Order: sequence, then structure tokens, then C-alpha cells
Amino acid sequence: MRGLIFILLLAVQASCSHTEERVPDDIISPDSMVMILADFHIAEAIAGDASLFQQKPDMKKSFYKYILTHHQINYQKLKLSLDYYSARPKQFSAIYEQVLNELSKRQAEQKFISS
Repeated sequence: MRGLIFILLLAVQASCSHTEERVPDDIISPDSMVMILADFHIAEAIAGDASLFQQKPDMKKSFYKYILTHHQINYQKLKLSLDYYSARPKQFSAIYEQVLNELSKRQAEQKFISS
């Protein structure tokens, strides 16, 4: 009887333990999402410079196209991946934490280059 209780306790513990969900093949990996989202945020920041866009209103669209091409993805895969991670807030939050770290790293590198 004790053996059965022990096995049941192990089974319950195993079912409650945190196992990381495997990302489906048609979804962009978390590491790639970090880089893609960081690129999009930089593009948004550049697009926010009104003086730059008075001369070239299609530049934002060009930035987005370039980012998708650079990362070898299409809009549909990006949208599917954003929907996937949006439905998993803890995972999406962890990705965005890494995005912020990546943006900070790039900003520090840019300041170093500018010095």
C-alpha cells in the first residue's frame, strides 16, 4: 500500500512539474523571435522620426519588408507566431524580456561606435 501511495505521489509531482512546451515547427523559435521583434522595434523608432518620413512615406513598409526577408520569414509565419506566443503570456513575457536586453545591448554598442 505504501508503494502505491509513493507511486501516486510521484505521478502527481511529475504532472505538476514545469516542463517547457515544445514550439511547433511552423512557429518561429523564441530566440529568433527576440531578434525579429528587436529589429521591428528599431524600425518603429526610426519610423517615429517625422522628418525622415516626410520625404519617404513608404520607408516604414520597406523596413518591414527588409526585416522579413533578412530573417527569411513571411508575414503569415510572423502573424502565426505572434498569435501563438500571445496565447502563452508567460512565454511571450520571457521573449520580451530578452527583446529589451537585446535592444539595450544594441544601444550600448551604438554608443560605443559613436564615441
